[in-house]
Amino acid sequence: KQWYQRRVRGAYALTDTILTHRGKEEARDKGTTWRLAGNGEEANRNNSYANKASFAQPSGISFDGQRSLYVADSESSTVRVVDIPSFGVKNVIGGAIDPTDLFCYGDTDGKGTSARLQHPIGIEWCGEAEQLIVADSYNHKLKCVKSRLSASLVTGLNEPSGLSLDPYRRLVYIADTNSHTVRQLALGVDCSDCEDLKVRKTRTPIRPCGVSFIRTEAAALISLSVDSVAGRQLNRTESHVTVTCYGGVKWAGSDPPQVSLEEVSELRFTTTEERGAVDLDFKVISCSEDGMCHVDRCRHRVNIGPSQSGDEPTSICLTLP
Repeated sequence: KQWYQRRVRGAYALTDTILTHRGKEEARDKGTTWRLAGNGEEANRNNSYANKASFAQPSGISFDGQRSLYVADSESSTVRVVDIPSFGVKNVIGGAIDPTDLFCYGDTDGKGTSARLQHPIGIEWCGEAEQLIVADSYNHKLKCVKSRLSASLVTGLNEPSGLSLDPYRRLVYIADTNSHTVRQLALGVDCSDCEDLKVRKTRTPIRPCGVSFIRTEAAALISLSVDSVAGRQLNRTESHVTVTCYGGVKWAGSDPPQVSLEEVSELRFTTTEERGAVDLDFKVISCSEDGMCHVDRCRHRVNIGPSQSGDEPTSICLTLP
């Protein structure tokens, strides 16, 4: 059963395999693709014959490990299921009875076609509770579906799209598209029993934010000044700078070389006659009034060399961002 991993309108053979379809065995060679269900027409048409069924922008799929391949069919605002191995297609929730009506959407919990979704994209099967979790994108929610009955699970998202389930840790990872974040949802034994959303910490790329030069015979002083962006409050406790020294430069602070911006306003270094450099990697967190936090990472390089005339500056002041 390794061939179900691709899209609904086609399947991909990862190994040589024998496909049993309506009692007939068909050989599929490794690396070949073929239609699994759907006739290529954009519609919400369910049918016991795979080549007579129609989808409308199928986006997410999830297999229950037995014989059901669930489909988030975005344009019809439905969840559909493909039976394995007959490949017949049935409705689970949402959508209109008329297969050509692709405007039957809304935000209503209910059973079967009485429920309403709006452009679902992501879908995950939660095997322990035998439930589906659906990213109801345009309703900005996650919904839980069991026995063709839907219920709102999480609200307050911003067009969630991709979902990924970690069944061992009981976590669902959510690509919350228009808030530009990846979130995680902690599930209970029952998928409808969940904890609050938490922002998963994802590493922001470090951008260069300047190069400076200091000439000194023995010591160097770097003063720090971090300004808040308009409309945001700087979180000095969580913001920090990581120091990396090269060559003949040594930091006078303690190890590990990472300090909170709340605790330090200047950095001191000792030098030898050998040239050296310091990389200052800043992680600056600022939050707006609506609770949305922004993480900015940048690296400032300070080159330090021996004094030539004796009157060169031995300190600099950095202002971020």
